[in-house]
Amino acid sequence: MRLSPVLAATVGVVLYGILIAVFYGASSTVPDSGSSIAGVIEVIALLLAWFLPALVAGGLSQHSPLKVGLALGLALAAVDFVAKGVAVGLEFAVVTIVSFPFPQIFTGVSAVVFAYAGWRIRAVNSPPSKRHIA
Repeated sequence: MRLSPVLAATVGVVLYGILIAVFYGASSTVPDSGSSIAGVIEVIALLLAWFLPALVAGGLSQHSPLKVGLALGLALAAVDFVAKGVAVGLEFAVVTIVSFPFPQIFTGVSAVVFAYAGWRIRAVNSPPSKRHIA
């Protein structure tokens, strides 16, 4: 199933929102004595949130993986800002973006790279069309 760049980026944003919700949900639980399952879930959700939404969005994109990556990178920065604002407070979210913007820049660049990688993986793995076979 190939989608337009807007729909592909939307799927990536929804997937990112789900993974960030799992991350903040796991980080808000109080771990039992000797149990670190919440920490493991937190780390896995954050790791998957780094690359999986862009990889999926790029793989679903019909064309323009760079546009998908740019749109997704901007949307991920906005979702991250809103999630920080809800989880720990608006003042903290503003201060982290103003004083240290590099994580948002890294997330945006990563979204472009992984969206292109997802698009390229799909292009390599899709069978050639019947028209071009002699």
